[in-house]
Amino acid sequence: MRFFYLLLLLFTPLCGGVPLDLLQKVLDQGLTIDLKEVKYEKGVIFTEEGGVITGPGLRIQGRNLYLSFEEEQGAVVIANGDLLVEYGCYTFVGEEFMYDFEKKWGLLKCGTAGLEPWFFKSSLIELLPNGDIGFKNSLITTTEEDNPAWSLIADEAVLENRRYIKAFGLRLQVGKIPLFWLPWFKGDLHSLLDHPIKYRIRWGGEQGLRIGMIFNFFSWGGLDLSFRFDWRFKRGPGVSIESDFVSNDGRTYANTINYVALDNSIENLKQQLRFRYQGIFGHTTADGRTHFRLTYDKLSDNQMSVDYFERDLELKTGKRTEASIVHISPSLLTSLYTRVKINNFQTVKQELPSLNLTPYPTIFERWGWIMESRTDIGFLDYRYAKEVPSLHSYRAGRFFFEPKIYNTSSFGPLVVTSTLGGIGIAYSHRPKGGDFAWVGVGQGEIEGKVRLKRNCGIFSHTIEPYLKVVGYTPPTLSPNHHFIFDIEDGWSSLQYTRFGMRNLLFAFGDSSQPVRSLTADLYSNLFLGKTGGSDPIPKIHFDLLFDPTPSIRQVVESAWDLNHQQLDHLNVRLDWTLNENIALGTEYRTRSRYSWRKLDPNNYFLDSYRNVQSLLHSTVSDQRDTFLWRSFFRFHPNLALQLELRRGWHRKKEANYTEYEIDLLTTIRSIWELRISYQKKEDDHRVALYFNLHQDRPCR
Repeated sequence: MRFFYLLLLLFTPLCGGVPLDLLQKVLDQGLTIDLKEVKYEKGVIFTEEGGVITGPGLRIQGRNLYLSFEEEQGAVVIANGDLLVEYGCYTFVGEEFMYDFEKKWGLLKCGTAGLEPWFFKSSLIELLPNGDIGFKNSLITTTEEDNPAWSLIADEAVLENRRYIKAFGLRLQVGKIPLFWLPWFKGDLHSLLDHPIKYRIRWGGEQGLRIGMIFNFFSWGGLDLSFRFDWRFKRGPGVSIESDFVSNDGRTYANTINYVALDNSIENLKQQLRFRYQGIFGHTTADGRTHFRLTYDKLSDNQMSVDYFERDLELKTGKRTEASIVHISPSLLTSLYTRVKINNFQTVKQELPSLNLTPYPTIFERWGWIMESRTDIGFLDYRYAKEVPSLHSYRAGRFFFEPKIYNTSSFGPLVVTSTLGGIGIAYSHRPKGGDFAWVGVGQGEIEGKVRLKRNCGIFSHTIEPYLKVVGYTPPTLSPNHHFIFDIEDGWSSLQYTRFGMRNLLFAFGDSSQPVRSLTADLYSNLFLGKTGGSDPIPKIHFDLLFDPTPSIRQVVESAWDLNHQQLDHLNVRLDWTLNENIALGTEYRTRSRYSWRKLDPNNYFLDSYRNVQSLLHSTVSDQRDTFLWRSFFRFHPNLALQLELRRGWHRKKEANYTEYEIDLLTTIRSIWELRISYQKKEDDHRVALYFNLHQDRPCR
């Protein structure tokens, strides 16, 4: 192709006699020339009728093109009029362009650069020898319009490696209105596409009108920094600096939120300043054996998290300040954990610290037994919230040891599992004085089950009757005479037998692997001691998990109270994904006043140690009915509706309530994600608008 254009220049009468040495330079530079009405004058090849000059990694198209060779240098092109420049993956338009092929340096006046989905409009664009792009007095946005809905304006900017941008004197502008200014900015364009700018407006309820904005002002090397500004018209402003970091190898991560507001809580009108500092840090060593995690959550008051609840203003710290190190060795799992109280309004079991040692199980192949154990050593400090001065904090050193040995044997269709073990706990002192307290509990368990199976077409049905006997010896020391820090300190004498029948239904689909479609478990417990009533079999339980189709799931958890002849509890849930545009979920929950609220429903030590009347007058008795609804509807590729509802009634000493949230989601002008939300809470209601600037990431 080069020779074609060379011949064109040699034999075209309009060329005006281009010297052969100049044409040779064109070939040496690897240039291709396609010009209309080509002319030559004083060492310059040019046209004023349009053409294209192509070089390594560069294509220049314009109405007026001038090609010359400086002394002892390479080719220089000047172009203007109907200008279009293609430089690598960039596309430019502008008024005038100059490029030096020897120096690999160019300058574009009043130009616009496109790097999907970004657009850079600048008074001066500089093409640097290393492939970077420099901008003077530039405007950065995601739309080609002359008056974009939003833009970033920079005095100077440099775009490196097609994605990293450095800017100086950066201003965020919405329409013609400037919002804020940053002296310096450094970011990753790919990360900036993840909602770089968010706006929200809320009004109504106790908080009144509130406007807010979040801007991602730094993104580099896995670190994102964001600035948040809020204004409550009834109260005052609030600001936050937030960070999100993930290392390139994915082994280190960090998230922080540092929010401060000039505000007062509803409970304390004299309060002048409110804040919340949250953080999550984690690291895993290169060999994957050691894991470190740290979380903290410092709040100015108990209502801070509720008053300022936002989905993007909340880290999953659980209001905990804690740190842990876990190390996995070939024979031992070691963890060091500490938790401290930094909020006066919380009740916290401080661990200062606790060491856990869990050896890998030991297998005795000759007898078929497996032995395992767990050891916890720590200093515990139980600190009550300042709002409950009638209760006194307590602390003690604690040593916990739990050895266990178990065996599984088969006798035809019968499978028997036996477990023997014990629990030993030592405290540094007693609640009412004394230097030492020791608690010992023996435990044993034996379970037998028979599995009966039958295949019918594409279904496989399994019936599994089972019987389990569980026993705990009386502790060597009554719970009234030692500290109770958590559920692992509350031991008492307990003996019961669980008997039931489990049904499993599997379906074979297109693959050979079976898919469980139904699990039903009907069981009850026979207690030898007191468990909240006169009947030794206090309740009959029935649990069901049913997946009739891959898109439908039904869950039932229920129990009938034989002592009081009433429904103990019932949880029914249905989840249904009709298609990619419609999904529904509904749930109904009810529990009687005799259905104790416990962390572990199958832990019966509380039932056996406390009488019914004391439990009824405590917070573990919590009768209520609850109805939940959640749904998603996509009416149009650009329009969706979300609905969440919660209705509660029959609450003891509390009023009925209805809470719901309706969200309408859409996209405006292909770049602004809009969520209109109406939120009705138990004691508040509000309307909120959330604007997020968002684009899909370009292909890398």
